[in-house]
Amino acid sequence: MMQAMQKNRKIKPGTLIPENILRIEAQSNYCKIYFIDRCNTVVVAKVLHLVQQKLPADMFVRVHKSHLINKQHIRHVSGTHQKIAELSNGECIVISRRKVAMLCKTANL
Repeated sequence: MMQAMQKNRKIKPGTLIPENILRIEAQSNYCKIYFIDRCNTVVVAKVLHLVQQKLPADMFVRVHKSHLINKQHIRHVSGTHQKIAELSNGECIVISRRKVAMLCKTANL
């Protein structure tokens, strides 16, 4: 599995384990997948909503038009005017104001 995720290698469909995905960021018609091990990322030629449909709905939440995050790795949500989700690796992701209530409800925050 680790060999398949190294940079510049192709990934076979169905080889990505959702539990190992930290977040997914949309970049136009591509998605960049970040893993919990921090050392590997994968770019796939799919739009974010198609990637989201392939993942377990109870595990991932769309917090912004360009971000999908694994609920298991949300450390906490902070901020007064602009909400920010801090992930287990220390990264901070801005939450859309329309998604705040849904995130807090589904992630039990």
